[in-house]
Amino acid sequence: NNDAEQICRMYGCLKKCAHIPDPSKNLRRAESRPAAPITKKKCQCRPTWTHDGKTCGPESDSCCNLDGDPKGTWCYTTSNCDGLSYDYCERVLAPRTKKGCTCQSGWSYPGTSKRSTASTGHCFNPDSDINGPWCY
Repeated sequence: NNDAEQICRMYGCLKKCAHIPDPSKNLRRAESRPAAPITKKKCQCRPTWTHDGKTCGPESDSCCNLDGDPKGTWCYTTSNCDGLSYDYCERVLAPRTKKGCTCQSGWSYPGTSKRSTASTGHCFNPDSDINGPWCY
């Protein structure tokens, strides 16, 4: 058994994942994701924004709680969101690949310091793969 099969088994999607015989090819292609999260009211977050001199950006998945709001993380939106310029962020669910398998969150590629984030759908392309972003 290789790592990809074990991950598929853990998330209950083994039947949806094709057998992957080569452990060096244990990556699953992911669907493209929005550049920034979608809010509870289905508005798009600004990728980077500032509030009271503090900045929130992709390293925090563009959703922060810079003012300690008891309702949780929020973001300024790219356009008017139900009459407001901000909205509260949805809880991020684990993204899925084209085959329906769950992507691992917060993973990093050996030899780099970059980690996957929710704003990229936990997918990125650290090895410049010609097929584009991928996930474990």
